[in-house]
Amino acid sequence: MRKHLKFKQYRHELQREYQKVYRIIKPLYQQLVPLAIRHRHNYQHLVVSDVEIIATTILGQLHHFSSQLKWYQWLCRTRFARRPFIERSRYNRRCRDLVNLISLLRQAYVQRVAGDFKYVIIDSLPMPLCQPVRNLTATRLRDYADIGFNSSKRTPFYGFKFHCLLTNQGFVLNWQLTAASVHDSQVASDLLLSTSRDLVVLGDLGYLNQPQQRDLRANGIILWTPKRSNMSPTESAQQTRRLKRYRKRIETTFSSFTRSFNFEQPGSQTLTGIRLTVETILFTHTMEVVHALGQGRYGFNLAGGILN
Repeated sequence: MRKHLKFKQYRHELQREYQKVYRIIKPLYQQLVPLAIRHRHNYQHLVVSDVEIIATTILGQLHHFSSQLKWYQWLCRTRFARRPFIERSRYNRRCRDLVNLISLLRQAYVQRVAGDFKYVIIDSLPMPLCQPVRNLTATRLRDYADIGFNSSKRTPFYGFKFHCLLTNQGFVLNWQLTAASVHDSQVASDLLLSTSRDLVVLGDLGYLNQPQQRDLRANGIILWTPKRSNMSPTESAQQTRRLKRYRKRIETTFSSFTRSFNFEQPGSQTLTGIRLTVETILFTHTMEVVHALGQGRYGFNLAGGILN
């Protein structure tokens, strides 16, 4: 009892983690989102604001919840919100309606923290929607997905391909989702030209297309790929090994996506839901990279996340 007056009740751990995310989202929301959206009809009667919805969605990814339903149930059980939280169906609709804002805020955040980078890496990651045994009978998102080939596992799959550009620091600059049958080289030009000019890009043999490389060079983009065995090399063997080693860093990021966020198995049944999942994962990954660089660690070494 003598020590009772010295007792301090600290805030719940989840609230502390939430405040970290909220302090990142709120300034971006106030600076970038138009006033017509922020002050839309009856905005003052919202039980949960847009910033709170985005922050809780990203917090769920930080806690590695692959299911939005399970995250919502756990969120309600912890009594995280001091006031009554919105119901499950409304929470889902609000998240889907905010996917464009999440994309806008993520791109602005990447531009703010990425700074100058030496080069970017381009690659793709399969996103199967079913097990291989159901490739021919699957009907999920049939209008957008189809059957492709996973070269790393040497198996066909039904679903999408996630194409992205990664800086040498570990930030995802741009991404695109295509059907599984679309070849990597067919997406490279659109993805690179819509990102920036004066880029040095490292790719694998899937992007070896000499006419395309010449067109990109005319726009200030140098796309380097390894040469086939029957092609004359343009650089020394030591330089080729070094560039291949740099390019493999994107595989470390893809492994982190799969291990931490279950990226290869999106649970959504709609294209908007898959886009929401991808955007929140990339936003979470950007925060983790910033936290790692701030602690003096490598941008691809994300052990511990931002919650420690």
